[in-house]
Amino acid sequence: MPIVGNLSNSTQPDMLDKPHLFQIVYDDATLSSRDPGFDVLDNLDNSRPDWSEYWPIRRFLLNTELADSSYYGFFSPRFRQKTSLLATSISALLRGRNEDVVIFSPFLEQSALFLNQVEQGNTNHPGLNDLFAELFPRETSAPALIQDATTTIYSNFFAAKGRFWRAWLEKCERVFDLAEMRHYPAGRKH
Repeated sequence: MPIVGNLSNSTQPDMLDKPHLFQIVYDDATLSSRDPGFDVLDNLDNSRPDWSEYWPIRRFLLNTELADSSYYGFFSPRFRQKTSLLATSISALLRGRNEDVVIFSPFLEQSALFLNQVEQGNTNHPGLNDLFAELFPRETSAPALIQDATTTIYSNFFAAKGRFWRAWLEKCERVFDLAEMRHYPAGRKH
């Protein structure tokens, strides 16, 4: 069963909203192999490969009016391979739910082996710890964030309500803006 979380005060499920589930495609191979239950999130031009999957998600969120009570999900081309889940299964599971976020993380051990997602990410993306320390300086050497399976999401394997995505984008845009500033050390690295 997926992990769910509710950030709002509402307890009534919305039975009418159809989930908006997308699979990011980068090239002809990912386009032809995508799960047909997903809509296409086009990243064929891959104009900013340095931002990976954030770039097409960002473009969508900046250019689309989101419904507060509708679910939106943006999944990688390897989602089915890593989770064994189909878009139709996700869509059926989301109908009638009211949680703000539903997580489909396939690798729970990743949330158990590390203090937080930044530490876990650093194993596959060396330098991530340094980047986050630069973006979010700490006054002590104690870990700033400790996470577990209820607060950890592998890749972008989740669906969330429109209200969540707006708050998510606001936070992510702070990091994006800092990283894009060439005079800021993190921005000089791309």
